[in-house]
Amino acid sequence: MHHLPEPFIRIISQLIDGEINDFVSALSTKAPSSIRLNPFKPQLINNDLEKVIWTEHGYYQEIRPKYTLDPLLHAGVYYVQEASSMYLGHLLKSLVLPKDSLILDLCAAPGGKSTDILSNVPLDSFLVANEVINSRSQILKENLTKFGRCNNVVTNSDPSSFTALGAIFDLIVVDAPCSGEGMFRKDPKAIGEWSEANVHLCYQRQQRILSDIWPCLKPGGILVYSSCTYNSQEDEENIKWLLHEYSSTMVPMPHEAKWGLFDTGYGLKFFPHRVKGEGFFISCVQKSGELTSEGFNIKKSKFERLSKEDSKTKNWVKNETDFDWVKFNNVIKVLPKNRETIVSFLATYLKIVKAGVDICEIKGKDYIPCQDLAMFTETEHSAFKTIELSEENALQYLRKEGFSIDAESGIILLTYKGLGLGFVKKIGSRFNNYYPQEWRIRMK
Repeated sequence: MHHLPEPFIRIISQLIDGEINDFVSALSTKAPSSIRLNPFKPQLINNDLEKVIWTEHGYYQEIRPKYTLDPLLHAGVYYVQEASSMYLGHLLKSLVLPKDSLILDLCAAPGGKSTDILSNVPLDSFLVANEVINSRSQILKENLTKFGRCNNVVTNSDPSSFTALGAIFDLIVVDAPCSGEGMFRKDPKAIGEWSEANVHLCYQRQQRILSDIWPCLKPGGILVYSSCTYNSQEDEENIKWLLHEYSSTMVPMPHEAKWGLFDTGYGLKFFPHRVKGEGFFISCVQKSGELTSEGFNIKKSKFERLSKEDSKTKNWVKNETDFDWVKFNNVIKVLPKNRETIVSFLATYLKIVKAGVDICEIKGKDYIPCQDLAMFTETEHSAFKTIELSEENALQYLRKEGFSIDAESGIILLTYKGLGLGFVKKIGSRFNNYYPQEWRIRMK
């Protein structure tokens, strides 16, 4: 553990007077490892693991395995996530959201909060997961694809770009970029980068983000604000500022005394000497006014209709009539029923990285299944030749290495423990591996 800056110790001492020695000691212990299961995929994880007490989907792993070498991670069965931040799901479960809620996760990469949102809100909700940094938006896209649901889009836009959308969101989650104090145990480099000046800079940036996004929240809508810092400036001061500047009220944060959370009156703080997790702050406010539903004015859909020939791909998906089927740039996609309009509306103002689930790409007369389809929870596996892989072959496939496949030529869906991993095209004695190059496992 690197030496903690004196000003940091002083600031924390003011918060948890009498507990500072326990706090500092906790930072020199090993950070716990935890995973959150995907409720939409088979629960294939050993569930005699210790549970994370504030979520039904979270578990601790006493010995951190090499997650990268587990095909179940790549099949989207679970997500490796820090335990404290899983409280978001518990909070969302306590909220009464309107039917067909439109939700924004503004600072969404790498995707832990987004997948937790989708696990804990009503099934008819629709999520816009945004990440301002392009490279990180690709990681967000990968993690949401592996999660396997179609009720989301990934965008790569600055928070200021959202203002033009108007008040369309029922729920906005802002996991704000911060000074990272809660990561000191996991990332000692963060200690060297910490300064009071940087804390103040983060505080100003967070207010700018909140100002940009507040007009997008419907009257009566809810904003969840979180950070992985302890200091009051980035946490409580931002909530006080929000309540003062904008017409809003606090929303109760459900928790039990035995959990060890620190209730500041403006949100909950997670300290590593009190909980089995990292540093985290979360708060929830409601915008004044009555909840309204709003139509989306678009002059023309961004999507094409499917031709008769294209429609033969509909048997690749279970319950095909539950979805909007569209085509964009020779890619056939599915979106949840009646969500094509909102995606077209968003595309007018934002850079869309992924929308719904890509079913296949049309190349000449060939319909080549997309990686999204292998991951999708509604894929009709019986529509394809399928081959169940051993763990060794699954890892070879995920590394894009060669191995032998005993099958006739054509498109094959490869599975592991019954879950889709991806597609190959068998050509004579060899096969083309369609697994995305940028997702390839590089670890030996």
